[in-house]
Amino acid sequence: ERGRGLYAAGLLVGIGLDELSLSPASIPLIKEAVRGLSAARATGVARKALNAESAAQARQILADL
Repeated sequence: ERGRGLYAAGLLVGIGLDELSLSPASIPLIKEAVRGLSAARATGVARKALNAESAAQARQILADL
């Protein structure tokens, strides 16, 4: 579950979302992950993930973010 949240946050940042609603316990982890993202890189990776042929392929692409 932890990885899914990080993948989702990277994807959401990559598609331009600038606000997230999180449980209080998730905030530090997601905040740290998002701070380390380059907006340009997140956008490129999000595009690739959204065009992936499978969910597994999309997760692998997002894991490289």
